[in-house]
Amino acid sequence: MTVLAGFVAGFAGSVHCVVMCGGLVGVISASMQVSFRRAIVYWCSYHFGRILSYTIAGIVVGGLAGQVANLFPMHRAHVIGAYVAGLFLVILGGHVAQWWNLLNVVENAGGRLWQRIVPSFSKILPPRLHRHAIIGGVLWGWIPCGLVYSTIVLAATTADPVSGGLTMFAFGVGTLPMLFAMGALANQMERLKQLPWLKGVMGSALCVFGALIFLGVVPFGVEQHGM
Repeated sequence: MTVLAGFVAGFAGSVHCVVMCGGLVGVISASMQVSFRRAIVYWCSYHFGRILSYTIAGIVVGGLAGQVANLFPMHRAHVIGAYVAGLFLVILGGHVAQWWNLLNVVENAGGRLWQRIVPSFSKILPPRLHRHAIIGGVLWGWIPCGLVYSTIVLAATTADPVSGGLTMFAFGVGTLPMLFAMGALANQMERLKQLPWLKGVMGSALCVFGALIFLGVVPFGVEQHGM
């Protein structure tokens, strides 16, 4: 269920990517003066690196949270995990729909990290080799984004490195359709910024899903080991 929640967060929240990553996608697209076929290969490499960085983050936070979860009885860890996951999906939904800006503080703090990464990113533009695009994708994964940070918290609630990694992998896969479309149709996709109803629909879907998990309507499991 957590893996499904990660995919839903990525797919429904990807309208937020148009705002957060639109400029970056535009810069990358403009730098690639290559054939359409080679550009697709490069974009696949970028997204492979990006999803790889998410997956590694999920493995790390899932493993760390698992150590903390072992300090609690199984039923209590289950309840806490469901509450945290549901709450963060609701917060994320409102952020995507632009009903509140609770995650802006987190994004602004992450911006300082991104400023340190930008010089390394610019050195591999335009990509001359596939590994440049993969490295660029890995760096891209650290762009300050409330959507990513919230899903990392969701991955942590699994309290398991494998489940945490799968949750973040599913999240990355969920964002692929929108980000691939942005790479191919950058100008057209920019119009999504002017469609508040779409953000509202996607944000509402995340809020409903989060509320169902929080209330226990949708089953939510936390991995526990050694108890």
